[in-house]
Amino acid sequence: MDAKIQSTQQDVQHLAEAGDRVYEEKIKAEVEPQMAGKYLAIDPETGDWFAGDTIMEADEQARKKYPHKVFFLKRVGFRAVFHLHGFRGLTSV
Repeated sequence: MDAKIQSTQQDVQHLAEAGDRVYEEKIKAEVEPQMAGKYLAIDPETGDWFAGDTIMEADEQARKKYPHKVFFLKRVGFRAVFHLHGFRGLTSV
């Protein structure tokens, strides 16, 4: 595997682990259940978080304060930000 790709994958994994840890330890008790379904953009370095009704809204709020950072995204009360439903392949007639 290319070293740059491996480094990027490690960076993403680190961001996910750090963001999830900050959520569980510092944010969860404050936002659940009253903010269920809202999206959060979390800065794992500072612990700052920004809420929105959409991912874009949460990200826009976060970028007002930290325009050049990468954020961990979380949906309050859900295990994942997105849920993918089953895919049915297309058939030709």
